[in-house]
Amino acid sequence: MAKKAAPESSRRQLLEQAAWELFLEKGFEATSIRMIAERAGCEVGLLYYYFKNKDEVLEAVPSSSEGRNVK
Repeated sequence: MAKKAAPESSRRQLLEQAAWELFLEKGFEATSIRMIAERAGCEVGLLYYYFKNKDEVLEAVPSSSEGRNVK
């Protein structure tokens, strides 16, 4: 049986969460689009479906991470 695809909003959230984690671990400059996609478990093309570039991902991360406790 084929695995059901995640709803669109949760796929975007997975990408944002992966970016957030990698930006914290490695920094913005050291994080690639491919690394974000791999961490989220998706193809690079899906990331480009939601975001034009890495800068746009960075802009989206703070709004999706409000309320997170950063140490």
